[in-house]
Amino acid sequence: MGRTKILVVEDEIFIARDIQENLEEMGYVVTSIVPSGEQAIQKIEEERPDIVLMDIVLQGEMDGIETAGIIHSKFDIPVIYLTAHGEEVIFERAKKTEPFGYIIKPFKNEELQKVIEIGLYRHGAEEEKRKLIQKLKNEIAEHKCAGDQIRKLSHAIEYSSAAIMITDTKGNIEYANPKFTQITGYSIEEAIGKNPRVLKSGKTSPEVYKELWKTITSGKEWRGEFYNKKRNGDLYWESASISPVKGDKGVITHFIAVKEDITERRKMEKELVKMQKLESVGILAGGIAHDFNNSLQAILGYITLAKMHTNPNDEIHEDLEDARKVIYKSKGLSQQLLILSRGGAPVKNTISISELIKDSARLA
Repeated sequence: MGRTKILVVEDEIFIARDIQENLEEMGYVVTSIVPSGEQAIQKIEEERPDIVLMDIVLQGEMDGIETAGIIHSKFDIPVIYLTAHGEEVIFERAKKTEPFGYIIKPFKNEELQKVIEIGLYRHGAEEEKRKLIQKLKNEIAEHKCAGDQIRKLSHAIEYSSAAIMITDTKGNIEYANPKFTQITGYSIEEAIGKNPRVLKSGKTSPEVYKELWKTITSGKEWRGEFYNKKRNGDLYWESASISPVKGDKGVITHFIAVKEDITERRKMEKELVKMQKLESVGILAGGIAHDFNNSLQAILGYITLAKMHTNPNDEIHEDLEDARKVIYKSKGLSQQLLILSRGGAPVKNTISISELIKDSARLA
């Protein structure tokens, strides 16, 4: 197998070149760098990359989310968003294009590699699901199976790492493999005859189920995610591919669902986004601390000049000295911001408690 080919869609050329260098250091191949969605579609048709890294804000008429929607509908290529936006509304809009990951700028090389690996893993898992669904369709069509015969076929997929479920046209379960019982907690005997709605947690939008039913009853495959509930009440995330099986006359006779428990992956993705947001906050804090320290230094200089023009016995001289101490205390605050920006441990020093109390009382 050759090295993974990646298309980078980024309108800031300096950022794009930096991403290219990082990717090539990791062993990936960057096929092209383009600044717009229109050019991205063209390059995908020409180069057929394995994965697309794409900014949300792009040149041209289409933004990254619109471009990802076209890629999702026309090509079987995973998309990972590169974005400086951390707003929830942006993520909600982007989710509709079913991306394989997000990475928030600025990011570290290991974060970028981790998101790419997750994306490739998810894409591979989806590909395996599609192959398995097609295999089941072929077997059912070849043997014209129903009822007991469908259950006989279950032995061929008994050890599948994915949960397999076959239902009749009303959605009642006729077959479920051992992985299904392992994930959901329902035994085979309990599952047979039940409707998959027993897994509903109330956390998945009703619109998702409406879209699912509309898609599969029209003869098409549906792919998406559920937030389901196990038999013991535990909640879990599930990625599912559901498609119809048709008889000789083209009439739908069954539905096949291939499912995967993605709870841990969702947690990992959520933690990654959280880590990236904290990194962005740290960079912002570092910038504020830098400017704040510059301002403090200027104020300290003016206080020193003012003290030079006062008598040490004057009350104003003591006030200026108190102001100077406040400046140094404020410098400690900016130091905390710098520690946050670098992700380091707090600096600890031994001080005199009596002096601390005296200074605090005098300032109060």
